Amino acid sequence: KICFFETVKQDGTSLGIFSDWDSVDPLVMQYKGGQHCHGGPARSVAIHFECGASGEILSVEEPSRCTYVARVAHPAACRQEDVEEADREQPVLLPHQEL
Repeated sequence: KICFFETVKQDGTSLGIFSDWDSVDPLVMQYKGGQHCHGGPARSVAIHFECGASGEILSVEEPSRCTYVARVAHPAACRQEDVEEADREQPVLLPHQEL
């Protein structure tokens, strides 16, 4: 469960607390200081946002021990070009245009 600007949890296990935005990629949130793995580091998560119609977790991977990477679709990640392309692919009809 992702609570933006707060915590990320899997069942009862803390995967991290919001730390900051990535200094290189402005569409990546960093969560750090989660529950320690047995004999290992504290868990952490990097959330990579991509353009999407609604907030939705697309995938979660564990590329290294106790370090997770999540892909999340969210409208806030959309650029103007993304919106224009989506309109071309599936135009939004206003109520008076549907008749």
